[in-house]
Amino acid sequence: MYRYKGFNTAQVGGDLGRLEVVVNEWMQTHRPRIRLLAQSPHGDQILLSFVYEEPSETDERAARKVAVPEVFERTLDADELDPADTDDPGLPEAELPY
Repeated sequence: MYRYKGFNTAQVGGDLGRLEVVVNEWMQTHRPRIRLLAQSPHGDQILLSFVYEEPSETDERAARKVAVPEVFERTLDADELDPADTDDPGLPEAELPY
């Protein structure tokens, strides 16, 4: 789920240096995956807008995509999954019509 976070220089008394510190602290604390960033004037102030995802949400979604369905888990429990042990018969021979 996308989330929104906005920062305004009015929050820090118009000091861009302090705004930078506040944004950096938020990024270090939350570790957001930023999808969109916009900077816009708001009167004599600057507004920074972030659209982001929480890392835990994207990690969970990725884990669901690569998860092995339970039916395969049951059937593969006793099998050795070493790709070097596979006997690749290759492609069957075929006559090409020339």
